[in-house]
Amino acid sequence: METKSDILTLAAMSAGVIGAVAFCAGATIGWCGVLACGLLLFFLRLRGRMGEDDFRQKRILSILMFSAVALCAAAYLMMEGKRYWLLPLMISACVEFYSSFRLK
Repeated sequence: METKSDILTLAAMSAGVIGAVAFCAGATIGWCGVLACGLLLFFLRLRGRMGEDDFRQKRILSILMFSAVALCAAAYLMMEGKRYWLLPLMISACVEFYSSFRLK
């Protein structure tokens, strides 16, 4: 059975993907999904970091919090209409990919 945190993480990632695809398709409000994804992931990882005793897990969750901040930056750039909003999104994806091999 999945935990509540896993379900919320899945919902946040889904909102981020839907928001990015909607923005690429021309919906100007697509940045809301990416912002919701970034904020939800930030607070989920902050909560996980506070409850963790293992230093290694705390460090990895801190790295993942940086990834969530990059998602919020991407949402801000989308909202402003900048064309380089994809850069923080790619940074976030690379950090998520890197940390997926580090988590147990």
